[in-house]
Amino acid sequence: MAVFSTLPHLEWGSEHFGPRILVEDLVATPLVFEEFEIHVPAGPGLGVTLDEDKVRTMARKM
Repeated sequence: MAVFSTLPHLEWGSEHFGPRILVEDLVATPLVFEEFEIHVPAGPGLGVTLDEDKVRTMARKM
């Protein structure tokens, strides 16, 4: 997201929105969607903190 946020206008659509808003979130603070845009998280690294409990709950046991 950070790389694409540097483009002045992203003219083509994205399949990111549909699946993102239909499933549970694995991050502690959800991404902000507003007027068909995603706000780039401001935190370090990827900008998000994983919800470790949800990650454990949703992890596939192998």
